[in-house]
Amino acid sequence: MIKVIVAIARRRGMSPQEFHRYWRFEHGRLVANHPLSNRLIKKYVQSHAVVDEYANREPAFDGFAELWFESVQHKDEFFNAPEYLAQFRPDEARFADVSRSQFVVVEEEPIL
Repeated sequence: MIKVIVAIARRRGMSPQEFHRYWRFEHGRLVANHPLSNRLIKKYVQSHAVVDEYANREPAFDGFAELWFESVQHKDEFFNAPEYLAQFRPDEARFADVSRSQFVVVEEEPIL
């Protein structure tokens, strides 16, 4: 199983509350309901920074997305698909600063 972990920084000028609402409900709904996602993604999880913690210190990232795929080929097929490029990528720019976000492709090694 291949997992893509994305450390997401919110778009400049967007409040944490706006970011979390949009990512959770608008973008999350797009991903969850799209045939491309349902065909290639095995699991999609959003981890949101706790909004109350912003008062103490601005986090380096506003959240983390985890996308599980059966293989590197399925991951590549998803991120190179015309539907991703035409629908998902433009939507990401509505809430995320992709230039400040970080992507890593990993294989899990369960320990405990």
